[in-house]
Amino acid sequence: MVGITGASGFVGQNLVNYLSKFGISQLAISRQELNSNDFSKFNIAESLVHLAGKAHDLKSVSNPEDYIKINYELTKKLYDAFLQSSCSKFIFISSVKAVADHLDNVL
Repeated sequence: MVGITGASGFVGQNLVNYLSKFGISQLAISRQELNSNDFSKFNIAESLVHLAGKAHDLKSVSNPEDYIKINYELTKKLYDAFLQSSCSKFIFISSVKAVADHLDNVL
């Protein structure tokens, strides 16, 4: 079984559909569960794919601290919980926001 954070996002939905084609069961892990420190699902999953994060702010209304809180602090908390679990693989896929706020040239 594969645990997936961010399963409702664009990449997550595509990953769920792809894994389903091969009969691989998935377990969606919501941001509410992560924020409540409920990591019990980690012991059910063999692998964890971490896709949850803040990537786009098309209206430029987000607080820059939200990116740190969600993309860094939540990921660290998640990885620390993974290390304490029986889950054996952690796959982390980040966003372009981890590299730059804007690009003048090709990334």
